[in-house]
Amino acid sequence: MSTVQGPAQVAAAVDPETASQRGSVALIAAPVVVVFVLASVAFTTPGFGNSANLRAILVSASVVGVLAVAMTPITLSGNFFSLGVQQSVVLAALLSLHGSSQGWHPVRIVLTVLLAQLVLACVQAVIVSAGLNPVITTLAVGSVLYGLMSKQTEAATLTSGGNDMTWWGSAVVWGVPVSVFYFVAFTVLISLLLRMTVTGRHITLMGANAESAKTAGISPRAVCTAVFAIFGVGCAIAGLILASQIGQVAANDFPTLTIDVLAAVLVGGTAIAGGHGSATRSALGAVFMAFLSNVLLLHDSGTGTRFVIIGAAVLASVVGRHLLRRES
Repeated sequence: MSTVQGPAQVAAAVDPETASQRGSVALIAAPVVVVFVLASVAFTTPGFGNSANLRAILVSASVVGVLAVAMTPITLSGNFFSLGVQQSVVLAALLSLHGSSQGWHPVRIVLTVLLAQLVLACVQAVIVSAGLNPVITTLAVGSVLYGLMSKQTEAATLTSGGNDMTWWGSAVVWGVPVSVFYFVAFTVLISLLLRMTVTGRHITLMGANAESAKTAGISPRAVCTAVFAIFGVGCAIAGLILASQIGQVAANDFPTLTIDVLAAVLVGGTAIAGGHGSATRSALGAVFMAFLSNVLLLHDSGTGTRFVIIGAAVLASVVGRHLLRRES
């Protein structure tokens, strides 16, 4: 007498190794298809391939990329993300412009900006490691920062006072903006830190399973301090680059920066709950977002249209990766 297998029995009969291989192939094939489609669209877009436009894409990707790479350890550790990106970067830019207007030596400017960001990082790390929600904490700190900066600058635009700041972000080396070199170097550095150091392994383990990590003796406060310190360094670099490129900053500048960075991290595939992701993929996510924004701009898409398409791309990436991982 024959028996009919139910869905559960059929699923159990599937070879786990085969299922894993199918999932791996899908995870590789999906990005390849997306890149192919976008490349086809890009190279049929008038003006896309000229050197000035390609340089603009690299410059745009470098700032968001540095911040996305810096955000990755926070997300990877299970602390979700920071909603104070814009305010932290503006603080770094304002401090660098103030130092330049006062005639400070470049080394003093860089050290001042780094110190301010590391102090801010430690404050947030202490609060978050005490058990407060990281999203609410960073949102609140960002609001306080915005208020203080607006009051201190009296809502005015701060400039470098005519002093040269191209040494940091506007210079060109071998035809490539120097900010791109900072982006690549920072990505390599954080990737190595996450993959090849004890601190990096602790960050990933804390995001994958916080209780097991604590049982193994990993300190949540130490992990929190490390990830926020990395984020602070990234904000310092991004702020210095933007101050150098623009030469003037106000407290309310770069209003979409936080969203752009979160989009790059999510498109790059870092799990919002932590434990899975990489700095390299976040960097690629930033390049993808800069690429997509540039193509839409060249097609004269309105602001609303650009936001809809970019939001749809982020949603598709998150949902697609979730389904593919479940298959694997």
